[in-house]
Amino acid sequence: MKDLNDYVVVKKYTEGNSKEKLLSDLFLLATGKYFLENFKEAFKENKAVLLENNLESFIELVNSISFVDCFLAQVGVEYYLAEQIITGAFKKFNSNDTVENSARSMPYDTLSHFSLHFTDGEFLLCDLQGGLAMLTDPQIHCANENDAFLNDGNLGQDGIDQFKKDHECNIICEVLGLEKYKFDQNEFDS
Repeated sequence: MKDLNDYVVVKKYTEGNSKEKLLSDLFLLATGKYFLENFKEAFKENKAVLLENNLESFIELVNSISFVDCFLAQVGVEYYLAEQIITGAFKKFNSNDTVENSARSMPYDTLSHFSLHFTDGEFLLCDLQGGLAMLTDPQIHCANENDAFLNDGNLGQDGIDQFKKDHECNIICEVLGLEKYKFDQNEFDS
């Protein structure tokens, strides 16, 4: 018989309000799932154009991506977040303040770009990491201070601006009609 540890990772914060932080993590995962589902829907709507550009393998990869399933558990007075375990190599595709712009990270960077487009520039899904098709621990930058996403990983408008500066649009961004960002370096540095 397999042990429960073969199926889940259990997380607990040791400082501060553990329940509040774990609920925030749960909320970020749920919001990441929401953005991902809308990203996949945009792929369905543009499938013909994606296929014309020989992007079938990219469509298959995007359709296989998901966020871990998780739940909040209470044992006595302690709170834990139990997540589906990620098998295989763990990778960081982008972070709170950097974009890789590689073939390996392209679907994930495009998902981040899509989240910004989908929310009219209000929210950026980032810090995408996990296995190739199973993601965990996302962060969300907010253009405005939004209590729902006030956590250590939210770099706000500065994080959004850094993404816009660093992200190199690709054929998928173009097919999905995502805005190509142009930055005046002098404006960005001031």
